[in-house]
This record gives sequence, structure tokens and C-alpha cells, in this order.
Amino acid sequence: MRPCAAGTATRSCPSRTAAADRTRRRAPATPVPPGPRRHHAGQASPTAEPSASKLTHHHLSHAYTTYCLSPHKEATVLVVDGGGNNNDTETYYTATPDGIERLGGNPPTRPRAGGIGATYEAFTNRLGRHEQEAGKTMALASNGDPSHYLAPLFVIVDTQVHGRLTCTHAFSIADLAKRTGFDFGPYDTRGLHELATNAAAYVQAETERATPA
Repeated sequence: MRPCAAGTATRSCPSRTAAADRTRRRAPATPVPPGPRRHHAGQASPTAEPSASKLTHHHLSHAYTTYCLSPHKEATVLVVDGGGNNNDTETYYTATPDGIERLGGNPPTRPRAGGIGATYEAFTNRLGRHEQEAGKTMALASNGDPSHYLAPLFVIVDTQVHGRLTCTHAFSIADLAKRTGFDFGPYDTRGLHELATNAAAYVQAETERATPA
């Protein structure tokens, strides 16, 4: 707004008093009712009754969500993500109306980098995206050719997954390329390179191979 010139009518140049008067006429803020407040996942609400809150393992929460929203009365549940309690990355459960029982999972001593989720995150980072944008890597995979890379990303021993990455995030893909001779394309292409698209297809195909239905 341009400053008021001399002689300008008062109604065209509201005074500080008028502005303050408008502020006083505003409706009062609605008070926040007492009750549970927002809190981080996995933490009990500071205002909730102790009997209303129960802490549970990260992967077990995934298992309950999957089972309770499914149409099946009995099921075997596989949970795969970047990481959970006790270094969990892949866990297996049996689910019935009586509850959910853990059957097994990755050994807690295996580095997180060897998990499926961490591997997918690393390829997503290589594409120049945040690891939470792994869904974009999955979408990009449909345009690539996974057969460009022949070596498996994961070795399955019984029900345990052992990935080939030795560290996490984008530099782990550079290390993998050095060890295998694979060319995953330049860093930070966001899919605008054929080799990067093939790399996305590669990690998706290897994930599907390691988690058969």
C-alpha cells in the first residue's frame, strides 16, 4: 500500500487507532478443549489415562493394521520397512482373531543396510530424492529394464534376508557399483536418465523376488 499523501481523506488512510479498533472487534479465539494432544507415533499421550495407552513394537503395529483391515480371518503377515525396534526390517507374523504372534524376522545383529527397506531407500536417494519418496522410485520402475543388472541384490537364507549393501543412503549405491561394475547412471537424475530408470526397475524386481506372495 502506498503511504498516504498530505490532504488524503482519513477514510482512505486508516489510522493506527482504527486498525487497533478493528483488532478489538475480532471474534475471540475458540478455547482448546481439554483432552489428549497430538504426540509422536509410538509414544503415549501425556494427558491420556494410563489404561488408555499401550506402547507396542513398530512392526507389530504394522502387522495389526494390515490384519485388521484385511478380509481374512486367519493370515500370515509380512512386514517390510526401513527399520523398527531391535533393528527390525523384515518380520513375519501369524494372525488370528485371538491375536498376532511373531514367527521370525531378520537377525538383530545384521546391519540395517542389509534390509530390503534400507536398500530401497538407498536407490531412492541415488535418484536424488528423500528416502520417504520411495513410492516415486516404485512408479519409475515401470519404465525401466531390470535385466540390465544380473546379480541379485538379496540372498534369502531360510526366511532371513541378507542384502548386498554395506552402508545406507546414496553412497552405498556408489559402493555397490564399484564392487559389481554396474552402471546405475549419474547421481540425482530423478529418473531423467535411462540407466537410473533401469536401476529403479532393478530394485523393484529384486524386492518382489525377495518377497514372493
